[in-house]
Amino acid sequence: MPETLNWNLSVNVTGGPQLSGAAALEVEGYDKLDVVLPADGKSHTVKIGPGTWDSVSLVLISASQPGEQLSYKVGKVDTRINGTHLLVGTGAVSLLGTGDAKLDFTNGSGADVTLEILVGRKAS
Repeated sequence: MPETLNWNLSVNVTGGPQLSGAAALEVEGYDKLDVVLPADGKSHTVKIGPGTWDSVSLVLISASQPGEQLSYKVGKVDTRINGTHLLVGTGAVSLLGTGDAKLDFTNGSGADVTLEILVGRKAS
């Protein structure tokens, strides 16, 4: 039985435009991960889902303390977690690659950080 993930995003420019989007995304399953990332500056692999990125249609990464010293690696690119990351749709998620659904996180901030990760995916 499918699950429904409802997402809503709104950005307002002071004295300027407002852009927003919202939709319901049907998925076969979802995972909610709470990961404590130690402040040791080392790479820690987090398995985001049981399959490959091809089976994932939503990824939300939120950090308790976002910052320039917190990152994850996609291929050879280090991506800073200096705000919430939201990828909706298989097109956006394809930016993370096509292999196993996992990310290598590094925390050099000097304090442990909790990551909340929500993943919408196919069941198999």
